[in-house]
Amino acid sequence: MKHFLKWLGLAALALVLLYLAYIVGIFGWQKWTGIKKWKQVQAELRSKGEKLTFAELVPPPPTDSENFFADPMWQQLADLVPHSDHGKTSWIIRIPKKDLIINQWNTPLSDSELDRIKPFFSEGWDSKSLTRKDAIKLLGKKLLKVSENERPQMAQAILDLEIPADPMLSRITELSKRSSAYFPIRYQDGVHTSLNHILQLMALSDLLGARSTAELALGDTTTSAKDIQTLLRLSTVVRDEPILICSMVGQSLLKSAIDPLSQGIEQHRWSEEELKGFQESPLRIDLLEPLLLALHGERACVDENTDLDLPEIMGQGSHSSWIMICGWFVFQEHQKAFYDQWIQDFIDAIKRHDKEGVNKSTLPEKVDGVEESKDLTGEHKILKTIVARMADGGIRAAIHKTVENQTFVSQTLIACALERYRLAHGAYPASLDVLVPEYLAAIPKEPTTGQPMHYRLLADGKFLLWAPAWNLQTLDGKPGEYKDEGDIVWNQPLASKERVNPR
Repeated sequence: MKHFLKWLGLAALALVLLYLAYIVGIFGWQKWTGIKKWKQVQAELRSKGEKLTFAELVPPPPTDSENFFADPMWQQLADLVPHSDHGKTSWIIRIPKKDLIINQWNTPLSDSELDRIKPFFSEGWDSKSLTRKDAIKLLGKKLLKVSENERPQMAQAILDLEIPADPMLSRITELSKRSSAYFPIRYQDGVHTSLNHILQLMALSDLLGARSTAELALGDTTTSAKDIQTLLRLSTVVRDEPILICSMVGQSLLKSAIDPLSQGIEQHRWSEEELKGFQESPLRIDLLEPLLLALHGERACVDENTDLDLPEIMGQGSHSSWIMICGWFVFQEHQKAFYDQWIQDFIDAIKRHDKEGVNKSTLPEKVDGVEESKDLTGEHKILKTIVARMADGGIRAAIHKTVENQTFVSQTLIACALERYRLAHGAYPASLDVLVPEYLAAIPKEPTTGQPMHYRLLADGKFLLWAPAWNLQTLDGKPGEYKDEGDIVWNQPLASKERVNPR
């Protein structure tokens, strides 16, 4: 009996070892095939001339005299110190935020200032935690919506609130005239990369956008035009940073310039010289070009993480099970292989924008809808596509927003040319063709379709300028009731109402 139990124990141990060997073999095979697949995808992309690393994507730093960010106010944000949090190193600003040069204007509002702006807000409005920056941002947004009678008083309040920021904004205006911009970013930190300059650029967008709109409302077109030009230049300072959020911040700065610029065109405020200056400014930039760079950067961020920490990205951190950690280790090269090619599909779609446009139908299908293949089957489909699934919504939203903003840019360029034509001839033209080549070298196309921009001269002497929105459901020059339907019409807001699908 003892011999039997001994052999039975040995047999059970052998079976357990065989089972473990089988599991290790399966995992090892998956790991090896993942590495092989990833190397193959990278080789194919490189054969097409694609850049896959931040070292290839990020240009070398310019000289300080050329660099927008070579100034003490920006250097303070780049002077980081390491901070350890649960074993992960992050980087924080050495100087308290309130002591930063770029923030010192943001002082608390005085009682008299609070009393002055209180009538502009609804009854019961809470101003206890309101900062100067918040007040300017709120008033800047309201200024575009109030009646003509209320506008001068509110505009003057904005300019008075911004007085403490004037010295800083004057310095920013001078820096924006430099030919290059390079902020030292720790790209090697991956998802933990600090982007301390981004929030400051967003604050500048609010400040200069509100100020230029207020100056326009008070009839000071010369100063308003200068602030708009500063915003246009600022919109380009992050165009060489291959990070999606940086691209979107640049677009936010650009949109802050376009709103008062378009308002001034509609009100016939700008002179020939100012309009021509807008056309010759960075307003001419192609927003799809920095978007392509940002998509390359998103890919490089995933590729250059030697140990992608999916549990932390998913918010589970140290609470993840060993099975999940082990599975992630085994399948991370599969993840990278799929992600690299998936990003390339978006890049290729955008590169075809001149012919097809970029819209809902031209982008690759969602990851959930990817057809199964010999490399992507069953339960492995999820294990090999988690990173792409997590990024899918954000990347599509960024492309969508970029196409909308590119449409606004193209339409505003055309509107500048139309207003210059009106100043010279007394009326708008019947067709856009007459603008070439005296007022425009070429008519910008619709980003959503790649076709000529739609234009119609109205009976009252005004004009309509539009392009089909994301879903290509045109309404012949009218914004839709729901988001992404109807048209993107110059100087008219897009619908924000979401269509609820019936169950």
